[in-house]
Amino acid sequence: MTFLEEIQQWLSAPAGERDLEKGALMMLQCYRNRIMYNNVMRRPAYYAKQIEYQLQKYLKKRTASITHEEVAAMERKADEIMAKHTPLEPNPAKEFRRGKRIDHDSLPQEIQSLYTENFAIIRRMRECHLQARNASGPNQACIDGDKYPFLKELIELDKQLHDNWRRYDEYEIGGNSDGKNESGENSTKNVETSSQDDKKYIQLTKMAAGKYRKNPNEPQKVYIRDLYGKIAEPPKQLTDTLTELGILDEKGV
Repeated sequence: MTFLEEIQQWLSAPAGERDLEKGALMMLQCYRNRIMYNNVMRRPAYYAKQIEYQLQKYLKKRTASITHEEVAAMERKADEIMAKHTPLEPNPAKEFRRGKRIDHDSLPQEIQSLYTENFAIIRRMRECHLQARNASGPNQACIDGDKYPFLKELIELDKQLHDNWRRYDEYEIGGNSDGKNESGENSTKNVETSSQDDKKYIQLTKMAAGKYRKNPNEPQKVYIRDLYGKIAEPPKQLTDTLTELGILDEKGV
C-alpha cells in the first residue's frame, strides 16, 4: 500500500475509529513539522480535526499534482504527434506524396476507405489539439480536466491513423479484408516476418521513392535501387511502385 493510499484509508475510516497517533505521524511525514506534531501528540483528541484537515489538504495537493503531471505528459505526446502531421487535405497533385497507392482504384472499397478516413481523422486530431490548447478554467485542476478528454481522443486517433495506414499499405490485391489470399495464406507474412533491417530499408526505399516521384534523377534512382537490393523479401506493392516509376524493369530488376 502506498503512502497516499494509507492516508486515504485513514480518512475513510469513521472519525471515532481513527488511530489519531498514526494520523499525527502521517501528518509529520507530510509536512516535517516537528513542533506541530509535538503539540498534536499532547492532546490528540483535541487536535483530531486538525489532523484530518492537514491530511486532506496534503492528499488533495498530491492527487492534483499527479493528475497534472499525467496531463502534461499527454500534452507533450500530443504536441509531438501533431508536429509530424503537415496539413492533410485531398490534393490530386500530391496524392502519391501523401501515401496514395498507384493501384488505389483497384483496391476493395473498404481498403480505399481507409485512405479517405485518414483525412477525417487528421482533421479531428487538429480540432482536439486546438481544444486542448485553448482549455481554460478558474484553476489548474479545471484546466487539466478540460484538456484530458481531448488529449486522450487525439492519442487514440493517432493509433487508429497508423493502423489504417498499415492495413492500407500492406493489403495485397487478391487478398480479403483479413489479409489472407485465396489459398488461405497470410498475405502480410513477408512483412510480419521481415527482419528489422528489412523493415528499415523498406521504409527508406518508400521515402526515397516519394522524393524521386517529385524530382526524378539518375543519382536518386541508383540510390533507391541500392536500398531495394538490401531488402531480403521486398513487398509486392513496393516492387510495383518502383516498376511504375521506372526504377525497376518489368522483371523487378
